[in-house]
Amino acid sequence: MAGDAVDLSKGGGTGTSTEVSLPKRDRWVLVGGGLVLGGLVGLLLPPLSGWILDLPVVPFERVVAWVAGLSGGWVPPVAAAIGALLGALGGAVLVSVCMRVTLEDGTVRIDKEGKHWTLPGPEIGAVFLDGRELVVLDRATRHLYRGESDVDAGELAAAFTAHGYRWVDADPHATEFSRWIPGTPDLPAAAHAILRARRSALEKKDTADATELREEAERLGYTLRDKGERQYWRRLGESGVADV
Repeated sequence: MAGDAVDLSKGGGTGTSTEVSLPKRDRWVLVGGGLVLGGLVGLLLPPLSGWILDLPVVPFERVVAWVAGLSGGWVPPVAAAIGALLGALGGAVLVSVCMRVTLEDGTVRIDKEGKHWTLPGPEIGAVFLDGRELVVLDRATRHLYRGESDVDAGELAAAFTAHGYRWVDADPHATEFSRWIPGTPDLPAAAHAILRARRSALEKKDTADATELREEAERLGYTLRDKGERQYWRRLGESGVADV
């Protein structure tokens, strides 16, 4: 499904600002779906609250018990209205945390889940999708950004290309990766230490720690990618080694 690519006026610049985000139809589905689902739950909760309280496990037990203690014909419609409002708000929250990519003169800004990344345009060497992840590499093939994307690939490709960035259909360095085997002589001890720590982070689903450890590996001259909990590595080469 195509996403939304919007050209925005850019005061003080010579070009335009393009924003790519979740399609409007998907936004309405999330908000409207939350409204309808929340309304149904609110409508059905009062007459079913007694039965729900007899279940072995009851989520939000205090709320259900409070609703069960209410009486009167006003209860179902009011509960439905409250449920619809909460459902719509939940859908709006989901929309707000979805990825939004803004391309301007000289910068790329990525917003997702309340976090923000601003990437210097001149440093961007290649952009592509690796499965469901958007990947932005610098000119030394280090990661500037890697994260799961919920934006249409075609819209992303068109926007990056229109702003002069190199969009490729797949990782141009995919064939250079080797699967990490603990103890392999192809890697120094420091890299093995990072990969062992990162394996633990991946097992714990600690994305922030895994990202930080990948950056540590890149400072040593290696970059990493994952397939599930399996790690793959490749050398950056001399041009990819940061001064440390």
